[in-house]
Amino acid sequence: MDINQVKFIHDYLVDYFDNSDDPVSPPGVKDEDLLNSSVSRPFMSVGGQDAYPGIFYKAAALFHSIINNHCFYNGNKR
Repeated sequence: MDINQVKFIHDYLVDYFDNSDDPVSPPGVKDEDLLNSSVSRPFMSVGGQDAYPGIFYKAAALFHSIINNHCFYNGNKR
C-alpha cells in the first residue's frame, strides 16, 4: 500500500461520514512526513529479514503507525 492509497481511503471515509452525526472535521493530512513514515514501516527489514512478515503483520504495523503518529487532523477515534 502506498501513500496515495492511504489518502484515497481517508478521503473515502471523510465522504462516508460527511452526513453522519460525527463527520470528520477538519479532514486532511496533518503531517505528510509522518504519514510517509507510517506507510513505509510495514516494508522495513532487520538484518536482511522482513521485520513484518505476512500481510497481517504488515497491516498491523501500518495501522499502529497511523494511529500513533496522528498523521491526520481528525480520524483516530474511528
